[in-house]
Amino acid sequence: MLRIDYKTVDEWFHGLTSSYLIYSVERYTGKLSRIAENKKVYVVDTGIIQEVSIKKDMGRLMENLVAIHLLRKNQNKGVYFVKGEDYEVDFLDEKNGELIQVTYDEEGIKERELSALTKASSSLGFKPKIVTWDTEEVVDYNGKKIELEPLWKFLLKR
Repeated sequence: MLRIDYKTVDEWFHGLTSSYLIYSVERYTGKLSRIAENKKVYVVDTGIIQEVSIKKDMGRLMENLVAIHLLRKNQNKGVYFVKGEDYEVDFLDEKNGELIQVTYDEEGIKERELSALTKASSSLGFKPKIVTWDTEEVVDYNGKKIELEPLWKFLLKR
């Protein structure tokens, strides 16, 4: 483990954010309550991720791309991630009223992603969507319609 002072890390984080190399997405817990301590960090230049990462993970790159796209389109406002007791959803887009899960899985959408979206959608009232690599359809999961949209289409239509 690195022994770096919290203050130093905070200064680096502020510097990277101020230079627009990274953006952070805060956790959303309700319309009136947001927890600023828990953040996900996304890098503007995906080449940096490719260069420093040991494992090449297309799902992570897709999630990063969707995050940067949402933040730009929404002018850095109203984009959060949602975490419940037993689920997590990648993004909540307040402006468009959507909960968005991102997956590259070529084998099909995993149960945990469908379950997380339906739980969050039921409690928050936002429309569920899954951004995929190339699948386009509407699935019915436990009585809830979930739109699956290819990444290219998601990026072009907003």
